[in-house]
Amino acid sequence: GGAHSCATVGTTKTVKCWGLNSDGQDGDGTRTQRKLPVAVKNLSGVTALAAGTAHTCARLASKALRCWGDNTKRQLGDTTTTDRLTPVAVKTISTASGIAAGGNAACAVLANGSVSCWGDLSGTVTGTPTTVAGSLAGKTALQVAVGVTHRCARLSTGAVVCWGGNARGQLGDGSTSGNTSPSRVHRLLGDAIDAIVEPTPEPTEKPAPTKEPAPTAEPAPTEPGVSPEPSAVPAEPADPSPEPSAAP
Repeated sequence: GGAHSCATVGTTKTVKCWGLNSDGQDGDGTRTQRKLPVAVKNLSGVTALAAGTAHTCARLASKALRCWGDNTKRQLGDTTTTDRLTPVAVKTISTASGIAAGGNAACAVLANGSVSCWGDLSGTVTGTPTTVAGSLAGKTALQVAVGVTHRCARLSTGAVVCWGGNARGQLGDGSTSGNTSPSRVHRLLGDAIDAIVEPTPEPTEKPAPTKEPAPTAEPAPTEPGVSPEPSAVPAEPADPSPEPSAAP
């Protein structure tokens, strides 16, 4: 997530979370920041986890979904805007085969291959999961990924489609124009796409560290009364003048 993390634990597949908890995204019933993992209340049988900026969602073995944390943009899918400090059911979804979250939104792949999303969907806010139409209609999605302002899906045909904000070219269609309807990512035709990765917010750029000057070598210390050795061997004196030749 934005500043929290979660993991499934043990054979019962419970969940523990840690980190920032100002919106209840750690799911322990409080808003207390946790420096160590704490158990998420009333949750077990989890088969998948996804975290947005300040909310978390889980897929259960029953294929139902649970979400908790920040809900100001209806990203928990319970039709309200009330933050939830413990998991609540995502309305209308009971056949989820996959879950993804990012920013203030979440999406799920359903058993019939369709994709449903909720929360802040590029300016359109909905608290009820809404089926993504357009070019996804009649297609079978295998996976979905959610960024801060855009979403992508991998289809059974091998194609990848994306929709939402596109200011940084994140839809991969060669433009920077947003699109509410999924459009195919260019230049992937014929490639074997096995998975798509959930995008993460861009980190704040930090200035490059200043290089420290290399230390100057210090002369080796000498013992008292001992002259330091010369740094170079002195040149030998020139040969003496040649002796005069013998008199005839």
